[in-house]
Amino acid sequence: GEAYFVMPENASIILLGYDNGVWSKLKNGRTVEKNKIEVPDAEFSKNPIKFSKNIVKWDDNATKVFNTPYELVPMTKPVAGQEFEIKALKDGQPLEGMKIAKSEEDPGVLTNKDGLAKFKAEKGANKVYAEYKLDTPDNKEYGFQQLEYVLSFDAE
Repeated sequence: GEAYFVMPENASIILLGYDNGVWSKLKNGRTVEKNKIEVPDAEFSKNPIKFSKNIVKWDDNATKVFNTPYELVPMTKPVAGQEFEIKALKDGQPLEGMKIAKSEEDPGVLTNKDGLAKFKAEKGANKVYAEYKLDTPDNKEYGFQQLEYVLSFDAE
């Protein structure tokens, strides 16, 4: 399907989120858009969910919680070359064990029991890549949800 959004001129934050369906990795290494009922011998079946928060301009909204299912919230305004804390939330509660990294390949750091992790801001455009795997043992269609979150902002 198609998706689009219209942004008001004075918006300071853009939040996006979408469910990317169910994907299964077959024994031959291919990944197909089928669930584990359709391909019962798959290596795994997952439900990727993607979210992003783009801080367009820094105001009170930047450190506000918007109560999305998952969220990354900067605790303070980032300054280039310095570490600052980011809080990971799931349904408004601190999320322990979410990977916070500079890229998808970067091993990054995991959030602590309070949902906090440090991130070093760089001058100019920054992207924080976060990942979390939520096992769903009772789900008949997939074994886990793969959450991918991107937080973007500028730092001076």
